[in-house]
Amino acid sequence: MQKYKVYCGTSTLWITNEIPAGFSGVVKNMDEPAFAVKTAWSEIQDRDLEVVWITHNVPLAWARFQSIFRLIHAAGGKVLNEDQEVLFIYRREKWDLAKGKVDKGETLEEAAVREVMEECGLGQLDLQHFLLATYHIYELKNKWVLKTTFWYQMSATRHQELIPQLEEDITAMKWMSPSDQGWQANTFASIKDVIEAPMYGS
Repeated sequence: MQKYKVYCGTSTLWITNEIPAGFSGVVKNMDEPAFAVKTAWSEIQDRDLEVVWITHNVPLAWARFQSIFRLIHAAGGKVLNEDQEVLFIYRREKWDLAKGKVDKGETLEEAAVREVMEECGLGQLDLQHFLLATYHIYELKNKWVLKTTFWYQMSATRHQELIPQLEEDITAMKWMSPSDQGWQANTFASIKDVIEAPMYGS
């Protein structure tokens, strides 16, 4: 299955060549001549929907979808310690993972490491491998933005001092188990996807 999963507020959009198992939401065919991306997107905004746009050519459909947005790339990390706990940050009343925009001239890996070290105050951090990309849409200065975040597996020792980057609205940090209900009850759906992403080689 080829697919892109996009979070749009409280709606989730799949652009795929195969309907996900057990899916019971709205299905639309992107290959129909009458299908208009902007119109179909407007029907999702400010709704609480599960939607599949199905197509035989996922790369072309994804390019059509991206063309109606301002695109932003970010990178971040799922940081594990020696006890297999994940480093969470608390930002704007949600548990999140450290991430930020990719600067001009940076590789995705460089941006991911820099953002995690800056936001968490870590002095030592090891980059391991790429995990997945997540996609979400939000409004910025009256324009719709499609943000792609590239996530990497990282490791750090738990004895390091954690210094939250207050200017990025980070007010707390905590090592927590992936199964801890504390973060699960107050986070974003995309963060759950990152935590649930299988480790390399597993």
